[in-house]
Amino acid sequence: MNNEEKILEMLTQIQTDQAKMKDDISDLRQTATRVAVTQENVVIPQIKLLAEGHDLLLQKLARKERVKALEDDVALLKTVIKAMSQRIENLEKAQ
Repeated sequence: MNNEEKILEMLTQIQTDQAKMKDDISDLRQTATRVAVTQENVVIPQIKLLAEGHDLLLQKLARKERVKALEDDVALLKTVIKAMSQRIENLEKAQ
């Protein structure tokens, strides 16, 4: 095989490889388009719904400071009730 034949064979192989690469690029473009459409029509709307639900939950949840204040109030009420119960018990015993 002489140099010209080798060059022609190499050029033929390059052309074949380029055709395969063009097919692969076409497949990649189609896949990218499908992904973009799915993202736009399915994923993004679902993420928006999740975000709306999250915002709704945040609005309904009591704030941390408010919960802490209520916990303190309940602890105080428990202490007062315990003290009052002991006083009542002592008064009943005294009668």
